[in-house]
Amino acid sequence: MKYENGIKPTIQHYGCMVDLMGRAGMLNEALELVNGMPMVPNDVLWRGLLTACKIHSNVELAEVAAKNLFQLNSHNASDYLTLSNLYAKAQRWEDVASTRTRLAEEGLNQEPGSSSVEVKREVFKFVSQDKSHPQWESVYEMLHQMEWQLKFEGYSPDTSQVSLDVDEEEKRQRLSTHSQKLAIAFALIHTSQHSPIRIVRSVRMCSDCHTYTKFISTIYEREITVRDRNRFHHFKKWNLLCEITGESGCSIFFFHINFN
Repeated sequence: MKYENGIKPTIQHYGCMVDLMGRAGMLNEALELVNGMPMVPNDVLWRGLLTACKIHSNVELAEVAAKNLFQLNSHNASDYLTLSNLYAKAQRWEDVASTRTRLAEEGLNQEPGSSSVEVKREVFKFVSQDKSHPQWESVYEMLHQMEWQLKFEGYSPDTSQVSLDVDEEEKRQRLSTHSQKLAIAFALIHTSQHSPIRIVRSVRMCSDCHTYTKFISTIYEREITVRDRNRFHHFKKWNLLCEITGESGCSIFFFHINFN
């Protein structure tokens, strides 16, 4: 880049490289790149590496990235929660508790994630395990029907996404009532067949909600678009397009087509 095109790499270029290498699972190479930079790495770079460590369940490197983030006095609650979720996936519950204690001591509070869906020109907002809506009983009944359909299609809940030290049944119950699933159930009840569903999330979509929505799009023949904190997810009969805006700010389009 520098010698062939005469372009001097900026920290944004390094950020894009760390983001791409992280997605490819090249975590050690990404760390080497960060450590070998001619400028001081910023919080965006370390956060990108931390996120990649979560995707690939690399606790050791995640601790390195988190340590550097905290040394930069990063006051971002999501950094603590990402590390906490990684510890939970590794069943390191004492580390989960200490990380969340530190989060509270720093005075960083994150509001519960929510999903908003537009139905008949009105926006409805749901949070996980929500029963505040007047029609919550019909929404939960719809969830139950959806679960039966999903079982026949081969869907299995990914309980590793639940960062609590509870039994498997409790994890499944909590997972089944994520805000996005409630929003989809509500939309299926109150919109016409084959009409598109559009949802906006306040936080990132977990991998289980991603798989769940992919199945639902196929079963109910619905085009579902979800905008989370970092990207658009477009589901349409197993055809999936994601526009991914990485921690570095670069946008990448991923196409995935599965005809099975």
